[in-house]
Amino acid sequence: MKTNPTAHGGNAVAFQLSGLPGAVRLLGAQLHYEVKNRDCVPMDHGLAVGGVRLPPQYALAASFWLAPDSALVVETPDDALIDEDYFGLGVCHWELESVSLAFASRSGARFVATLSTSEVQKMRGGDIRVMQYLASDYASPGKPDPAIFGERPGFYPADKPVFALTASYRNINDGPSGPIE
Repeated sequence: MKTNPTAHGGNAVAFQLSGLPGAVRLLGAQLHYEVKNRDCVPMDHGLAVGGVRLPPQYALAASFWLAPDSALVVETPDDALIDEDYFGLGVCHWELESVSLAFASRSGARFVATLSTSEVQKMRGGDIRVMQYLASDYASPGKPDPAIFGERPGFYPADKPVFALTASYRNINDGPSGPIE
């Protein structure tokens, strides 16, 4: 898989945290892509009788920056991977599948927010996506691999304190304030 050194598109997702019980550190953002046209992929006869074409998937670290309104903006270019004939069966076309943002509390609890392509498309139309996390999870000690994923509003009982991560679409042609190194 080849990355596009001149990826563009002006698309981004803005993440804003609210109600945090304390400081968090950013662990990073990832873009997840998949080949959409299976006919460009060779048949794998070892996985199923008659064979199956499994489209390649690829995760790519995303560029992100802190905007003046304190939103963390993650760039989501549609052309981050180069469409090419990788297997000699025709050009494979990559499409964005999801966007993920990971962050952690001081105690080591790891939180993840993931948005599917369909959610990002809805946000382009003006929708927002709110993910809630239990405030009590913030203080839990981090374990080797588990991550805490955000839930829709109303998932947790009303008497449980939560903090929220709100995601919305942003056009980055308006200009970022600079990438986070």
